[in-house]
Amino acid sequence: MLPGLPTSSDRSADIAVVVEPVREVVEVRTDDERAVYVVEPVVTAAPGGGSGGGTVTFTQSTPVTVWGPIAHNLGYRPAAVSVFSLDFGTQYDEFTVQHLDVNTLRISMDVSATGVALIN
Repeated sequence: MLPGLPTSSDRSADIAVVVEPVREVVEVRTDDERAVYVVEPVVTAAPGGGSGGGTVTFTQSTPVTVWGPIAHNLGYRPAAVSVFSLDFGTQYDEFTVQHLDVNTLRISMDVSATGVALIN
């Protein structure tokens, strides 16, 4: 339970949940207060078609500047991350990869973009 969320003993509460591609926004309103919680879930990438199963494919279908966190679950910090447009017609060169741990990373760009990341 998130701190500040109303309990069953509260008289009245309106709860709105908005699911976005990279975060979930929960807004709770009671008679006297309003609280907004932003939850950023980990997005799990799907195994790709690389040899030996060492390539993970992540698809970002909504344009954003930060992709992830992406759970690749490879058990190591991948040395190669390639980013392409959704149709693979363009390869992006300007992005930053932040390794959050041996199984999770985040990709950041200066402009919002959709696309596919190949992680291996």
